[in-house]
Amino acid sequence: MIGDELLQILGHKLGVELKLVDNTCTIEADTVLVNITYDETQEELLLSSALSDLPATDNTELLRTLLEANYLGDETQGAALCLNPDNQYLMLQKRISCTVADADALLNMLTNFVNTAELFTKILSAYQGPKSDSADKETALSSQDMDSMLIL
Repeated sequence: MIGDELLQILGHKLGVELKLVDNTCTIEADTVLVNITYDETQEELLLSSALSDLPATDNTELLRTLLEANYLGDETQGAALCLNPDNQYLMLQKRISCTVADADALLNMLTNFVNTAELFTKILSAYQGPKSDSADKETALSSQDMDSMLIL
């Protein structure tokens, strides 16, 4: 199984054992839980992370921000921001082809994915709870903040 082999090599680089159970494993990096699922049919790894629940009210500005971030994948490092219809959680997901990725490339993509998840968790926290003022939202969304958090 190519996905399992790739994860074993990645785990060795990280100094942990990564083993698929029912084609899935979960790792914690910094404050982010990343589920890695191997799709045998497509020979792809799917990285996914739950970021936050969708605010019940007044989420038009948030949804616009998330859609703009998805545009061309520039602000998401090629990952997709989406809504899980089963539990209304905002998710970050990325598919990686096992046929073209090696362990070094996977480690780089995983690092970018974790940094992107941390960034959008911070952005989403500005929209949670009592209504934040626009200055807080602008601070959370600044491109300078995005640049400083992403490792390329």
